[in-house]
Amino acid sequence: MQLEAGASPFRRLPETGFADFSGRMSLKSMTGYGRAGFSLGNVEFTLEASAVNRRGLEVFVSGPPEWTGLERLVTGWVREQVARGKVSLIFQTKAAGEANALAWDADAVGESLRKLEQQAVLAGVSFAPDAGLLLRLAELHRTRREGLPSLEAEETQAVLAGAVRGALGQLVAMREAEGKFLETDLVRRVDGLVTLLGQIREHSQG
Repeated sequence: MQLEAGASPFRRLPETGFADFSGRMSLKSMTGYGRAGFSLGNVEFTLEASAVNRRGLEVFVSGPPEWTGLERLVTGWVREQVARGKVSLIFQTKAAGEANALAWDADAVGESLRKLEQQAVLAGVSFAPDAGLLLRLAELHRTRREGLPSLEAEETQAVLAGAVRGALGQLVAMREAEGKFLETDLVRRVDGLVTLLGQIREHSQG
């Protein structure tokens, strides 16, 4: 597991040469996860934040295509809480009360089918649309999410900032908890080595 150590140097124990970790160690796991749910207008959002190891900070954001400036905003909020790692934030949307069905423009899909049929007739080939073609056309003609607020609105940015910071807070807490566990294990192992070294010295002197 990749770790991020604190900047404080470790004091060496003169009698052993081992580092004294007491009060000096600050480890963080480089992996973590956080989640937040929120609503804007009649649109429900789920935000998932995850992090893996990177030498520097790399931010990836996926959200509604209408929000073209989302990554720039979110990256600024991420930098407030995270210094290293590849951090991914995925925004998923669903209109309030909406099932997880594909939202499409039925008129546009129908028009595309009509034009394709005309081209097939002109080319002298058969035209038998199947479910795969319908799905591709549906993806092509996704409707704009009704009720999706403007990203430029102050209220929208305030809600988004709270959700991002909340999800990142969970992510950072997970990294710190895993780091604390590893710190405890490392100190235990070093203490065992120090004890063993002392026993070896006693036997060698005897």
